Amino acid sequence: MDDNQNFNQWNKDDFEMNREKQKEEKYFSYTEQYPMPKKKKKGFFKKHMRAIAIIVLSAVIGSGVTAIGFSFAIPYYVDKQIAKSGQYDNLNGNENFTPTTKGNTDSMSVADVAAKVGPAVVGIVSKVPQSSIFGTNYATASGSGFIISEDGLIATNNHVIEGAKDITVMLSNGESKKATVVGADATSDLAVIKMESGKYYSSSLGSSGDLRVGDRVVAIGNPLGQEFAGSVTVGYVSALNRTVTTGNKTMNLIQTDAAINEGNSGGPLVNLQGEIIGINTLKMAATGVEGLSFAIPMDEAKPIINDLANYGYVKGRPVIGLTGRNITSEAAKYYGYPEGIFVEAVTEGGAAQKAGIRRGDIITHFNNERIKSMEELNAKKNKLKAGDTVSIELDRSGEIIKLELQLSEETKE
Repeated sequence: MDDNQNFNQWNKDDFEMNREKQKEEKYFSYTEQYPMPKKKKKGFFKKHMRAIAIIVLSAVIGSGVTAIGFSFAIPYYVDKQIAKSGQYDNLNGNENFTPTTKGNTDSMSVADVAAKVGPAVVGIVSKVPQSSIFGTNYATASGSGFIISEDGLIATNNHVIEGAKDITVMLSNGESKKATVVGADATSDLAVIKMESGKYYSSSLGSSGDLRVGDRVVAIGNPLGQEFAGSVTVGYVSALNRTVTTGNKTMNLIQTDAAINEGNSGGPLVNLQGEIIGINTLKMAATGVEGLSFAIPMDEAKPIINDLANYGYVKGRPVIGLTGRNITSEAAKYYGYPEGIFVEAVTEGGAAQKAGIRRGDIITHFNNERIKSMEELNAKKNKLKAGDTVSIELDRSGEIIKLELQLSEETKE
């Protein structure tokens, strides 16, 4: 959406001074597009894998290298309004499961958790068209998801199905089904798709607000594609309320050491009651980094999932209707501009245009609070609701202008 388009650096030609700084910065990536792995004949490495693993392990131990794994669960800001009408008002999944664990039915074994949730976990293969001088080719994106209603609704990540013209769902029993997008939200990286008609085994949604440091969690999904479908990994909640900035979003995180890999995106993070309390969404990929992964907490995801299922978009989310880029402190000094947000474009008929904001304006205050970036603007805007009126202060060619702006509602594109 317009409000979430953010460029952290000015054009390279304008600001050579930022080049080295830009090279040093590391970012998280949502991208998970890669060809599906092909099954290969068993060769030398597979025949001797055990022996090779022992040699490598011995070498690592002998070198004194220590590896530490981290994963996280990410809350995105969402409008707390849950849909009160429509077919999917209370998506809560299948409760008809009896654990085989003896003695303590409140805390299930990992095997019981996998048995309960596993049948609702699916693989998703999306074909995304890509144009070139040679015509249109199709890239394959692979991810995971989980069934949230008996008629075939599936929750997953937006980036798993974004831009897809063809979506195939692989069920846990090996069957394949065609699916279509019901609703998708790039802001939260969540989407709801629906399989063709049928009756399906659905999952149980829990509360991420009940999590405590030290709780054990289970991740289920399809790392690296369908060849490893239904993989189960186990870890602990390591910490709560971690703050991490990625791209143009700042998120409070729940940290866990459950291993999450590419292809797990959209799959469930589950507690020992067999309830889904998070949605695996991304991992940090960089040289020398292992185990930095993330999941969206269910308390933040469920209202969005409900809205996407009922309306195809997130109701009540406020939008300003502009595209901007940050004026950094270096750029401000170089050009003599104030730090703030340079307005590159305003949406025709949007709230910004109606309020009188123009291309070239530099926004410096939002609701009487100083802001210097699109991240700050979005964070403050997202605490409000559509219809709220806010004050905007901006610099227009050196003239300070104050405006009143009524936030509009983001709708389905």
